[in-house]
Amino acid sequence: PFLTDNITIRNCLITESHYGAISAVFQKGSGVDPNQVVIEDCVFRTGFESAIDIDNALEATIRRCTFDGYKHGIHFAGGGSVVEDCLVFNSKLEGLKADIDENWNDKITETVLRRCAFIGNGVDSPEGGVRLTDGPIRMENCIIAGNNGPGVRITTGSTMDVEAVIDHCDIYMN
Repeated sequence: PFLTDNITIRNCLITESHYGAISAVFQKGSGVDPNQVVIEDCVFRTGFESAIDIDNALEATIRRCTFDGYKHGIHFAGGGSVVEDCLVFNSKLEGLKADIDENWNDKITETVLRRCAFIGNGVDSPEGGVRLTDGPIRMENCIIAGNNGPGVRITTGSTMDVEAVIDHCDIYMN
């Protein structure tokens, strides 16, 4: 394995991946304090697991990406994350799922979604658009529509409090 504290991926087309197309898993206590994962201007089409799966990064930013036909478009476990100007549609389960690694409760910061659209997700199951199980989430100017299940599903998955702020979002026909 390679240890690094910064990962940047830009301008990629990723299709028909069998596992997480981009999987960044950081181990607590590895000697590397993961600093930042940035994924920008990418298109993800038709895969079997999560298009992006990031575990325990202290800061993850995803901008201007399109996700079509994955198990989850985006999956975060632990850390903080910002998703901006993305389109997530036709996911088999949730368009975005954010939860935590039980060992990283001290590393959770706010998940922020800005100007994103989660449309037509939950193709194989009534999961819906966005699911949060731990920590705070802020959604600003998003569209969550036509999902096969809840537009936004917030459940408690650990001992952490779940806080949600939904500001100027359109949530309909879920």
